[in-house]
Amino acid sequence: MNKLQKDKLQKALGVGALVLAFASGCDRGPSKPSDIYLEGTVKKEAGSVAQIVESSGALFGNESVKFSDPTYVLQIETPEGIYTASVQQYGDRTLDALALVIEEGSRVKFAKRYHNRDRFGEDRIGKIYSDELTVLDNQ
Repeated sequence: MNKLQKDKLQKALGVGALVLAFASGCDRGPSKPSDIYLEGTVKKEAGSVAQIVESSGALFGNESVKFSDPTYVLQIETPEGIYTASVQQYGDRTLDALALVIEEGSRVKFAKRYHNRDRFGEDRIGKIYSDELTVLDNQ
């Protein structure tokens, strides 16, 4: 094989690789809003509880009461089934403000998949960020 044939072969392989890479990324098509967000009704709310942790410097029996980091969990009934979501605070949407507005029976919209990342496992248990949760009956 001479130099000219090698150059042509390298160019052909390079172009073929580019076409293959481009074509494999294009077959998925655009995402549908229903594939990303779900709407549902809040069935249950749960949150933080005080925890007892051991502390070597405590005054009473080497134990003290410590309030854990705030937690907020929602069970949301959707057409796909019940989702259990741990809501993580992000940005200006605080968990205590959401808990004040959201009640059992509230309609909400939440991210099931966000930035190409699934928020829930097959068992519909997962987490969402507070800025991805919208209270629909508060508008």
